[in-house]
Parts: sequence; structure tokens; C-alpha cells
Amino acid sequence: MSPCMDSFDEVKYKELMDGHECCEVLLSELDPTKRLDAEYYAKEYIYEMEQLQKRRHFALKERYKVTDGEHGSVEYLDNGVRYLTAENIKKGFVDLTKVRYVSVAVDKRNARASVRAEDILISIKGTLGSVAVATNDLLPCNMNRDVAVIKPLSPELKANHFLALFLMGKYGALQSRRGGSGGVQQMITLGRLGEFIIPAFSEALYEAVRSAYELFLDLTARSKSIFAETEAYLLEQIGINMVDFENRNATIKTLGNTFQITGRLDAEYYQDGIDKLIEALQTTATIGSACNIYDRTYVPDRNTKYQYIELSNIGKNGEIEDVETIPGADLPSRARRVVRAGQIIASSIEGSLESCALVTPEYDHAFCSTGFYVIDSCQYNSETLLVLLKSMPIQRLLKRGCSGTILTNITKDEFSKIPLPKVSDSVQEEIKARITLAYESRNRGRRILEYARQSVEKAIEEGESPAVSWLTAKMNESDSA
Repeated sequence: MSPCMDSFDEVKYKELMDGHECCEVLLSELDPTKRLDAEYYAKEYIYEMEQLQKRRHFALKERYKVTDGEHGSVEYLDNGVRYLTAENIKKGFVDLTKVRYVSVAVDKRNARASVRAEDILISIKGTLGSVAVATNDLLPCNMNRDVAVIKPLSPELKANHFLALFLMGKYGALQSRRGGSGGVQQMITLGRLGEFIIPAFSEALYEAVRSAYELFLDLTARSKSIFAETEAYLLEQIGINMVDFENRNATIKTLGNTFQITGRLDAEYYQDGIDKLIEALQTTATIGSACNIYDRTYVPDRNTKYQYIELSNIGKNGEIEDVETIPGADLPSRARRVVRAGQIIASSIEGSLESCALVTPEYDHAFCSTGFYVIDSCQYNSETLLVLLKSMPIQRLLKRGCSGTILTNITKDEFSKIPLPKVSDSVQEEIKARITLAYESRNRGRRILEYARQSVEKAIEEGESPAVSWLTAKMNESDSA
């Protein structure tokens, strides 16, 4: 029995096959990839591809140029041309939290992958199929070989936002999974990406999803702006200007005032700007005295599924996103912390210290890595504590507290010593209001992106006109909410 049929009865099929799958494919009818691995012809792939091929469609390479980034090694700079890797490509946007920079010469050498506004970026190695549309504020920009850039062959083609939504939806994700190859680290070849089947629709659908996608980007940018303004507001209220605490001088200290007290001999620990910063905070409170640190470990039940929060799930503005639900038996050994709504999780790893987030209700009782400290406080509301931990003064002190060789981190003892300034109740309430607004903007943007993605799938399954009407209704609901 073959699942390649117009009307697919999932329940009946499973009963007949007793949990097994069978799909008969003639050698003469293999698709252009000539793949022979059985998984490639799984029933879900065959059935969904048939749904695509029922509508007007084209192969991606017929209307778009597909290329990837730099294959050789490059020298990173402190600034210059942005250089993207797969970790920068998120669901619908480019995350610049850990972006690297290269020279103009590297950008010119790899001109084929030099990014233009509205190019489509997709990760093709490791985590497959993360997709974003490039925006003007990203430029100038290039990338490495783990990212592919998709550019329209004709300037008249205005379907980039539609294509991005298609690729991040179930039909695009299915082709990414199906086209992936490799062992431990999956990848999609450019040739295979060029063979992706893309449905064709009219300008009406393209324009509708474009408007929704651009609103998502606007709301995301607004959320980031509010967060940055809130941090500046906090620093103003506590009287800290980081320019005053640059390290300009050598620091001379006695052994009795350094190693015999702290156990530290690294020069960076005793920079003169650090001492001035601690003095300017005018506080005796520390994370250890003002906060509760939850470091109890839990062993997950093997037969229960849990949301698992990793460093890669933490966004620049303290949000948690794209969390996987994993059976307890498959969780890594570092998944031993349980978090509660309202708590703050903060990375202990140098290089990721800015990865702090507020645990929102949807992640209540999720597991997180032991690479996080989990804290809350009776003296600071959650939003203020989050902004404090991500602020430049506290980030500088956290970095100063790191130690180690292979994996540099901040120990619990050093973390507990980090001073926290006094913040009045009125300022805390203002911070809470601002961060709540930032989260609302971000969440509304996420919903709109999801509506746009679903409308693309509805167009494939139900027709273009119903999909446009549904999206228009959802956008109107969002405006009135």
C-alpha cells in the first residue's frame, strides 16, 4: 500500500501497516536528487510534496539565485562588515547579539554573498532552515558557508517575504529536513536548496504577507528600542555613566590587598576603573544578600516531556524563544535546573554573560542548563533585576569575576559577590511598565509572524482568496487588541 494518494487516512493507514511504513517508488520516477535512502520517501514527505505539486509551482533555482558565504578562514575585527553565521539567523529576523565583523576586503572577495536589503537568509548547516529577511540596518553584511543567501533573479519579483514565510513554515521545513544530509551535523547543499518546490500565487497574497512580515519587524525593533531606553533610564537613575569608568591607569596593589583576600592574580581583576565603578554604585547589597539563588538539581522523569531552555534560546532583550520539548530520557546531563515563572536565569559562561532572561508563565517548570544561575529577589521586581543584570556596569563586574582556563565562567561565590545598587520603588515600577510594554510588542510581533506563516499554508491547502481573507481578519483582531 502506498501513502501517495489524494485522500490520506492517517488512522486507517497505521492500522493496516501496524505502525510500519511502505511507499513504492519506481526507479524511473525518482526525483532529480536520485536519493535512495528509505527515509527520503517517508509517507509524510511524499504526501505533502503531492499537495505542493497540485498547485502552480516552480523550482527555487528557476527564479532565484542561491549561493552561500565564505568558505575559507577569515580574520575577525572589532568592527567593520557584519559577518553572519548560522547562530545569527533566527525565526524571521537576524540576531546581532554575537555578530562578528570582517574587513571590506573580505566582503569584496566574497561579493556573491554580500547581502542586500530583502535578501532571504537561511541556515544550511547544523540547525537547518532558520530563515530571515535582511533589512537595511543590517548592511553592510556578509556571511560564512553555514548560511545561504537567496536573491531574486528579476527585480520585478516581489515575493521575498512570502518565500521566507514559506521556508520557515511546515512545507519549507519538510523540504529542509528531507533534503538534509550528513551524520552528526546535518546540512543542505546549495543544489538541493535550488530544487525546493515553491508554490506560485498572485501579488494579492504576496502583498498581504509582506505587510504582516514588516509589521512583525517593526514591533520587534520597537521592543528592542524600549529595552535599550529602559537600561539607559536605569543608569541615569542610579547616577552611572560608563565613560567615567574606563581603565586609563596602571593599578598597584599589595599582595595583602589582592591575592591573600581574593585568591586572584589576574591583572584584569584589579583594573582601576572597576574599583571606581564599585565605589560609585554606593551599595553594600550583593546578588548573594539581595537575591535567592536556586541551584538545587533535579533528575527529570524519563517518560515525561519537558521544555528545555539552552543558551541559544535566550534573545538579546531577555526573551526566551524557540524552546524544544524533549522527553526526559533524551535530555542532556546538564539539564538539571527547574525554573519558575518570574525568576531570572543568567548565564555563568564568559562570552554569554549577557544571556539573561525573565521566565514568563509559558516556561513555568521548564528545565534549564546548569550553565545558568536561577535567581529572584524580594528587593527587586523581576523586570528590574533583569535590566540590572544586563546593564553595562553589572556585565562588566560579571566579566571581571570570571575565571578558568578551558571553559571560563563565573563561580557561584564570585556571582554572589556582585554588588547591586539600590533602586527606588518608583523607579522599579517604571522599569516594570517599560519592560512589560517591550514584551507585549515582541509577543504581538510573534503572533503576527505566525499568522502570516499560517496564511501561506492556508493558501496551499485551501486556496489564495480564503488565506488572504483569514490573514486580513487576524490583522484586524491584532490592531483592536
